[in-house]
Amino acid sequence: MCAIINCRFVDKEESKQVHQLYAMPEALAAARKDQPMPSGTVFTVVRYAAQLDAQGNPIKGADGQFVKGELLGYANSSLCSAARSRHARWRHARSSRSGCSASAC
Repeated sequence: MCAIINCRFVDKEESKQVHQLYAMPEALAAARKDQPMPSGTVFTVVRYAAQLDAQGNPIKGADGQFVKGELLGYANSSLCSAARSRHARWRHARSSRSGCSASAC
C-alpha cells in the first residue's frame, strides 16, 4: 500500500476554487533536499469549488482558508521512468465531472 499525505491547501482566488495537493512522503523528502523524485512518485491535485456567500465571494473558515464545496475533478502526475535521470518522464491524467483525459509517457 502506498502512503499519501495531504501536503497543502491552495485557495485559487480568481477561479474561486480550493485545490488540495497530495504527495508521497518520499517525494516530499526528496524535494526538500533538492534531489530527484523517487521512481513511482505520484502527485495528486483535487479541485473543489469554494462555497460562496450571497454576494458570490468565497466563504472562509476559521483557519482563513476557503471552505470546500462541490468536487470539480482531480489531476495526477506519476513518474514513469528512471528517477535518477535528468530526463525523467511523467504521465499526467485529469478527471472532471465531464470525463477523463490522459497523456501517456
